[in-house]
Order: sequence, then C-alpha cells, then structure tokens
Amino acid sequence: MEEARRRDPVKRAIWVSGALVVVMLAWGALELGFTLRAKSAFEAEDWKWKKLEPEFNAVSARQKLSMDLERKLNALTNLATNRFLWGNVLNALQQAMPPEGNFRLQITSVKGMNTFTPVEIPGPKKEGSTPTKITLSSERVVLLIDARDYGNSVDRNWEKLRASIMEVPFFKTNLAPDAVSLKSLNPQAIPDEANNLYTVFSLECVFPEKRREEAR
Repeated sequence: MEEARRRDPVKRAIWVSGALVVVMLAWGALELGFTLRAKSAFEAEDWKWKKLEPEFNAVSARQKLSMDLERKLNALTNLATNRFLWGNVLNALQQAMPPEGNFRLQITSVKGMNTFTPVEIPGPKKEGSTPTKITLSSERVVLLIDARDYGNSVDRNWEKLRASIMEVPFFKTNLAPDAVSLKSLNPQAIPDEANNLYTVFSLECVFPEKRREEAR
C-alpha cells in the first residue's frame, strides 16, 4: 500500500505543479525587479532631463535667434550688393541714341519703376515637422521711354530706336530679345514751339524679374 501511494500519479502531478508555480513566481519576481529598476532608471534620467530642459530651451532659442539674424544679414547684404543701379541704365540709354542724321528723335521723359511683390515658396522640409514657407520679394524693373518723332511717321522710327537700344551691350546682356516693346503710339502730328511737327510714342523695357529674400 505504501509503495502504491508513493507511485500515485496525482501526487506526482501536484508536486510538479507546485514546483512550476514556484518557478513562475520566482521568474515573475525577477521580472518585477527588472521592471522596477528600469522604472527607477527612467525616472532618474527624466529628472535629469527636466533639470536640463530650461537650459536646453534657452540655448535653442539663442541658436534660432542667431540663425534668424544671420539670414536677415545675408538678405540685406545680397540686397546691397545686387540692387538695381539706374545709373547703368541711363548711361546705356545715352549710347542707344542714334546720330541725328539717321532719324530725328527727342526723348522727353524717362521713367524707372521698381515693383516688389511678396511671394511665398516652400521652405526646407524636415522630417516630422510642419512644412515651412519662405517669403521672397519678386522685383520687377520697368523702364518707360517717352519720345517725340520729328521724322516721317511711315518710317516707324520707334522700331529703329528699339533696335538701337538692343544693340547696346548693357541692354543686350540684361534684356530678353522681346523685352523692348511699343507701349503707346499717337500718329497724329503735333506742332512744337517752333511749329515743327512731330508724333509721340512710348517704349517699354521690361527687365527679368528677380526674387530676393525679405530681411524681416
């Protein structure tokens, strides 16, 4: 009987189950220890970060301000060194005037217009951040020439002046072939103070648009 009890499978199963329970409890306690240590280490690092966070934010703010100032300085430098110089235009226009013997023209006014239009373009993309935009200024430069034509109106002397303008190296370099056009033309003859007849016309010279970063 005693031997049969020792060989009872139910009793063996109970012993095995008990041993497994002990092993699981030991493993659970070990995992709990690891978890508590990891939590403690995380809280320690989090406390260190919170202690350093104000200084980090201050450094980041100074760095952002420094980058913004550098961008504005570069924009101002670019504007100062690449600004449009009207003196070059007027000097080139003098060279464009043909000899009086060719066709009789008198320029009555020269108007220069600089127009700046804000333009937004996509900024550099950074992963995980909101897309940024950069504000630029689109600069449009127009030269308007008003002139009197004392020659024969059928000679279309405005076309000769236009061709003469495009022969000047400055205009040839800075203007597209079709950038000089007839803005207006009044074919009716008008007498001047000396009773000489003339017609009036206007030429428009449009320079290529340039984009400049705004120094704001």
